[in-house]
Amino acid sequence: GQLPRSAYEGRDTDEKMVVTDGEDLTNEVTVHVTKQALSEKSATENLKAAKEEIDASVAGANLSLEAVTKPLFVAQTYCGGLVEATWSFSNPTLIAQDGAVHLENAQEPTIVYAQALLACSGYESVYTFPVQVVVPDADSMEGFSYYLTQALDAADAKDPEGDALLLPTKIDDKEVTWKRRRNFRGQEMMLLGMVAGVAVILGQGEEKRRERLKRSAALEQDYPEIVSALSLYVSAGISVKSAFERIAAQYKTKMPDKRGSPHPGYDAIVIATREMEDGVSETQAYRKFGMRCDHQLYSKLAMMLAQNIKKGNRQLKEQLEKEELESFEARKVRARILGEEASTKLLLPMGMMLGVVLIITIAPAMMNMSF
Repeated sequence: GQLPRSAYEGRDTDEKMVVTDGEDLTNEVTVHVTKQALSEKSATENLKAAKEEIDASVAGANLSLEAVTKPLFVAQTYCGGLVEATWSFSNPTLIAQDGAVHLENAQEPTIVYAQALLACSGYESVYTFPVQVVVPDADSMEGFSYYLTQALDAADAKDPEGDALLLPTKIDDKEVTWKRRRNFRGQEMMLLGMVAGVAVILGQGEEKRRERLKRSAALEQDYPEIVSALSLYVSAGISVKSAFERIAAQYKTKMPDKRGSPHPGYDAIVIATREMEDGVSETQAYRKFGMRCDHQLYSKLAMMLAQNIKKGNRQLKEQLEKEELESFEARKVRARILGEEASTKLLLPMGMMLGVVLIITIAPAMMNMSF
């Protein structure tokens, strides 16, 4: 019949219980169990320990509280979070609530009273102690900043109606020189411009590389169909020139239906056909066809067609049939590789979808769990 309380350092808990009256009546209820409170003795000991911790740490980077020139260390909690502290200072123009010291407002050594309101488990205690803010030594960084501020204020108030502010040449009997801070904006803009130029050049190079890869892939996709059509026409006794003309005519007929799907291989055949119609020899037209495609497969085909002009049509049929088989096998391998790449790219979206499904499945169960 007991529910244990959490220790003072812990937190309140909620326990789901089922209560019955010994007969048929049952009811589910959530019992809120507050954490264990401290006794007066324990709270008093924690408050005392907090004061000792304040004495050891409040000076911060200062050597002592009798010569304060740097910020004080004022924490919001002490004793591992058991004691809460609220700070205030009698002269906030010199020491702010967060412990910051404003030396520009110090004209002479001034005593400021610090007050910490300490609270622990409903028990409170006020801890008050004196702090002396002093004007720092001019040789220190704080002192130089202090005297510099004083000198600038005096110079500004000396001739407020003048056309210019006369900067002080001495800070606490030390000669100083002034110069404008260098502005490197021009160099930064030039550097950014150079970086942007290099990025544009690299981007253009990357774009050209992608275009070459895209064109190469399109050429490889067209190649099996072109070789198959040439093999079919040559096997039917049609010359290579007439085969080129028929392939070009069929492509130009179907071209409106293939907009947005570039076919550089067929485009090269159309150009080669026009060149032969303009009087270019077949051998030269085939060589230009291979150079225009700029691909190993088409260079091989162009050389095969050019040799056919010299050696005759006897071996061309067998060569085209062999090339057709090899090109279709290569196309199968390329399709398999593209499929594997596509499946690899789908791994990340599939993993994200799996994570969403797991969150939807597990989140309700975790929300119903009590800790």
